[in-house]
Amino acid sequence: MQFGKMRHSVKIQRFTEEQQSSGQYVKVWETLASRRVFVEPVATRTDKDAVQVTPEVTHQVMMRFYNLKPDDRLIFNTRILNIVGVRNIDEKNHEVMVDCVESGVINSTYTVEADGGIEMGGTSAVTQ
Repeated sequence: MQFGKMRHSVKIQRFTEEQQSSGQYVKVWETLASRRVFVEPVATRTDKDAVQVTPEVTHQVMMRFYNLKPDDRLIFNTRILNIVGVRNIDEKNHEVMVDCVESGVINSTYTVEADGGIEMGGTSAVTQ
């Protein structure tokens, strides 16, 4: 990978529980890091069968190695990219290819995911 091609910037977020002053636990997206990456859009398609709709990869993101988990997400500009797969290139912990599905757009007031769910909070999203 030519690291000079990493002209995009993303935030890596993980879903965590946070305790409020009232003692109640609330699930929030925590930003773990910001990274320079190369984002490449790929074909947008959804496979439909009789029972369910399965989204396919909409973006591939090449980045230096980071210990990503399958339920982490990337924020690219104002777009939410949910991680569906991570490949450690050549198993050398040097670079990873991340397969993502775009699911919404960030807004400062609320989150509306592509499935129509709404989440109140500081970092949020609106569907396209």
